[in-house]
Amino acid sequence: MSALSKIKLSVEEYLQGEEQDEFRHEYVMGRVYAMTTITTNNLAV
Repeated sequence: MSALSKIKLSVEEYLQGEEQDEFRHEYVMGRVYAMTTITTNNLAV
């Protein structure tokens, strides 16, 4: 589990971080989880 998922954030804090970060995350009940990147192989399925 990443350190980010242990810290609860407000929706506003999460959205601010998403604007600044090059990677996308998932927000679930105040916790943030890193999302995997999509490749062309994923799109073929």
